[in-house]
Amino acid sequence: MWIEREIAGELRAAAASFPVVVLVGPRQVGKTALVERTFPRHHYCSLDVASHAEMAETRPTDFLARHPPPVVLDEVQYAPAFFRHIKTAVDARRDRRGLFVLTGSQNFLLMESVADSLAGRAAVIPLLGLSGAEWAATQAGEP
Repeated sequence: MWIEREIAGELRAAAASFPVVVLVGPRQVGKTALVERTFPRHHYCSLDVASHAEMAETRPTDFLARHPPPVVLDEVQYAPAFFRHIKTAVDARRDRRGLFVLTGSQNFLLMESVADSLAGRAAVIPLLGLSGAEWAATQAGEP
């Protein structure tokens, strides 16, 4: 059963305003499902797959050719060196929005990488567990 998350509209609005959207939150709160459902036309790549993370960090040009924007990069904390390449890709397309949708666990290294490399280019949106209204909808059997 899919639970429509209240934050989906905020994600779409951020993607219409910024080249990069970063969805952060603890594990198992639905970050991946939410971005896949909210951005169905974006390519998708999980950096939780070691070979993907390694390619992003060591062969960023090849990685971006294989996974061109607009793209969802899931678990981006596994490739922290890739942030500077995201910055370069964004700067080459300054007039475009919603190029990269990133997800990751909210940790110091991820937030530091976003602040250092993507300042002014990214909207950071926190995702927590279900809100009271979302939880109530699950109990009532509503979509």
